[in-house]
Formats: sequence, structure tokens, C-alpha cells
Amino acid sequence: YVDAVKPYLVDGQIDLNGAFHFMADANVIVTAKWPTSGFDGATPAGCGVIVPASKIELRVSAALKNAPTKIVAATGAVTKRNYILRKTGALAAIRHNIGAVFVDTETRDIRHLEQMEDASGFYDLDGFYSPNGYREPLADDVAALQFGDIHAEKMETANLRNAIRLIERLEPENILFHDVLDFSSRNHHNIKDPHFIHAQFVAGNTVKRDLQKVAGVIDDFADAIRDYGSTLHVIESNHDLAINTWLKTADISHDPANALVYYRCKVALFEHVEEGEGGPFNMLKYAYEAIGNGCNGHIIDFHETDESVIIAGVEMGNHGHNGVNGSRGSPKQFAELGVKMNTGHTHSPSIYGGVYTAGVTASLNMDYNKGASSWAIAHLVTYANGQRQIIFA
Repeated sequence: YVDAVKPYLVDGQIDLNGAFHFMADANVIVTAKWPTSGFDGATPAGCGVIVPASKIELRVSAALKNAPTKIVAATGAVTKRNYILRKTGALAAIRHNIGAVFVDTETRDIRHLEQMEDASGFYDLDGFYSPNGYREPLADDVAALQFGDIHAEKMETANLRNAIRLIERLEPENILFHDVLDFSSRNHHNIKDPHFIHAQFVAGNTVKRDLQKVAGVIDDFADAIRDYGSTLHVIESNHDLAINTWLKTADISHDPANALVYYRCKVALFEHVEEGEGGPFNMLKYAYEAIGNGCNGHIIDFHETDESVIIAGVEMGNHGHNGVNGSRGSPKQFAELGVKMNTGHTHSPSIYGGVYTAGVTASLNMDYNKGASSWAIAHLVTYANGQRQIIFA
């Protein structure tokens, strides 16, 4: 071992106040592709697992409904690359991370601290740390803040307030939203379920009401950034596109409550095509402004599917639902692309290679998630040098 680290070496297993369990003796081989694999059952529900490994990794282990989940994380290395130059060694060297895991055993906060290539230190939420000491945060430290999937109609008030507080604390240059629309009243998954449709009728839920809730949540965020000059990005996502599916497949003659909104959206789309404006028609942007009465469309970038959004060297334009060659997307699949990416979609925060995935913002109980779940309320912070962290709320 390097002499500088010898005084700090530990072995055995260390309990971190019941919040996490550090398995210092796990002896994960340095070439393991996914170092946290297999450790889910090592601790009881609610007690996270940390294993020493040469790669940074994180995921949330599933728990029964209403039971506490647990985080399974790998630390990264404090030493430089030193691999046998064969296939496994060469591949392991690519994903070698200089980093550490910070754990607050009282609040249960956990964050990775990664030192990027050619960097002299690392960022954390409260500033920058280096051999020269600590400095307080600067205005341009946080390049982007991606919230967990929004799902406005399911938004819990406390979660919205906490998200806005995070903006006020970090003052990010860019804010990214995924799945701002849940489209719960006429989602294609339930459109043929008469019991579900009846329940929506009794509750007074309509497409217009969905869109008004979306506009309200977006405008709440827009109001929060007026003093910071942040740019808002809406990344086109599968739930956002549910309104497009509804317009293609609905038999509106059997749905009079939504007829007017349906025809207004149809007319807007047809006029866009006939007037030859060119390019795709972003239905969510139109619906936010024309149906939801949103008033901040002029400061929001509504991005299209497959539109690249690169910030601080990280691709942020991929929601995560579209995989390779028409398959369903997944963080592990994207990790094989060799591109640094921030994604959403799964509601299960994770770090796999260069792919960081946010959780959800709205709620951990959205009616359609039944049984054991690995969902968590969590957001992604990307710093100016490309360093990233998952922030659990």
C-alpha cells in the first residue's frame, strides 16, 4: 500500500450508526464490472451497504412497500491506476475512479466525492476542497441540477418545497426536468380500464386539469429562479409523450369531458403541418401554454427526443426510455455507450460507469407502483468540471 494511506487502513466490518454498514473485508476484485452486485442481502432493510472498490457505483436495493430502502454503494479508489494490461485490466482501468463516499451517520446523507482527471480537488455541496484548503461555493460552480422525474399531477407539496429549496441553495446555471407530465387521467396504460375511467370521472380528473397542474408546477419552479438566471430545460420523456399517443388513439366520441382539449391540440398540430413551419411540433409546449395557461414558455427550452443537450461535458438530453435498436433503455445498457450521461425514467437512482440516473420528485406512491420498490426521491448535481453527485431528499 502507499505509505500515505497506511495509517487509515481498516479491516473487518464497521457499523456506521445503523445507517450504513462498511464491509471493509469484502475484498472485491479490482476488475469486477459491477462491484456492488450480490450485496443486497448483507444488511437488513434500511441499513445501507458500502463496499470498497476501484469504481464508483451506487444503486437502491428494493424494499417492500412502505418499508425503508437501502443504498448499496462502492467507494472508488484513493490510489492511481495499476492494472495488468490484459483485457480485464484494460477495461477496469477505464472505469477506475479517484473518489470516496461521504456518509453522515446522523442524517443518513450519502454522497460520492470524485476527483476528476487533472483536477486539484473535488466539489461538495458546500464548496470546493483541495490540497490548498477549502473555498466557499462560487456562482458558477453548479452547471446543472436535474430533478428526479417530476410527474406534476402526483406532486406532494413537501417534495416541491424541498426541490425549490435546493435551487435556492445551489443556484444552478441549468435546471432539467424529466416527465413533467404524468398524464394520469388518460394514460394509455389505463385507457381501456372502465373502473379507472369511472374513478377519474368521479374525481373530476381531466386532461385539462392534468395540464393545468403541469403548468402550475413548472411556473412554481420558474418563479424560484428569477433571481438566479437559470435556464430551464424540459427533456422530452415517455410520460410527456403520452398526450401524443392519446391524440392518435382516443375515440373522443366516448369522452366528451376531454373533447375540447382533444380538438384544440389536433387543430394546432394540423395547422403546424399545413402552414409548413417545418420541424417537429412539441405538443407538451403547446399544451403547457394554450391549455394549462403556463406563462413562462419564453424562458423554457422544450427539447425533442434524441436532441443532444451537453452541459459540462455530460449528455443530458436522454430521458432513458429509448434503448439500443428499439429496446427498452436501462442505465447499465447506456454505460456501454462510453458516454457520460445523466438520465431519468427508472425512478431508481443509480451510478453505473459514466451514467448517473435520478430518482423521482413527485411521490413514492403514485398508484401504479405496486409491491417491492427501489424508487427514491433523488436529484443529480453536475458541477462545472463535470463532477456529479446524487442528492437524496
